[in-house]
Amino acid sequence: MDTEVSSAFATALDEVVSAPVSPRYLVPRFVIGADPRFSPVVAGWRLLARSLRPDGVVWHAVPSCLGVNAERVDGFVRAWHTWVSGGTALFTQQPEGAGVLAAHHGVDPLDVRTVMRTGWS
Repeated sequence: MDTEVSSAFATALDEVVSAPVSPRYLVPRFVIGADPRFSPVVAGWRLLARSLRPDGVVWHAVPSCLGVNAERVDGFVRAWHTWVSGGTALFTQQPEGAGVLAAHHGVDPLDVRTVMRTGWS
């Protein structure tokens, strides 16, 4: 990969896993909290049987390079549904999206640090 492509990928990844600051779109990631009523084994079986339901949501920014138009956002959301979570992207310039952004502005969805990497071997 050349440096420009690596930089674009690293920037997009950083935007998705970092605290949303001013994205055009947000996507939800539904999470399952530690329910003290169930052991991890029981929770695993409930998840397999699709009877375990999420009890929270964390919001991630759609990368700016993919948030430029509806077609790119739709492509990102389809991949998000396949690999991460369901849910609908919210446009942050509309009331619902603006409210979610205000509530989650600066909240780190993963509580991890990222390192910008522009070279891949």
